[in-house]
Amino acid sequence: MLTPPLPMRLDDPQLERVRQSHDRSIRELQDLPASSTQILNDVVLPDAVIAIIPHRLGRPPRIVLVSPPRGPIAIGIIEERVAENPDRAKFVALKASGMGTTVTVDVEVK
Repeated sequence: MLTPPLPMRLDDPQLERVRQSHDRSIRELQDLPASSTQILNDVVLPDAVIAIIPHRLGRPPRIVLVSPPRGPIAIGIIEERVAENPDRAKFVALKASGMGTTVTVDVEVK
């Protein structure tokens, strides 16, 4: 998580306008999904089971990306299961289907 700008005011009106402009720009950048990216390493997904994986974004992720599975696998799919997630602000729910075995992945949440 990035540190927000300091809540201060300047006495000079021109400098205060510049400070406010910088404050707005910094906050816009901090609100972009890429500024709060988290990588969840070595997530184990059993085949045909919904795995509830904790994250620390403090909000529902805008994007969930899953790496290619590691380990011996058959052709399958990994999908996010939003309906089965108890709280998207705290967890990502993923299901690996058709893999034939437990797989390990890395998960990126933004």
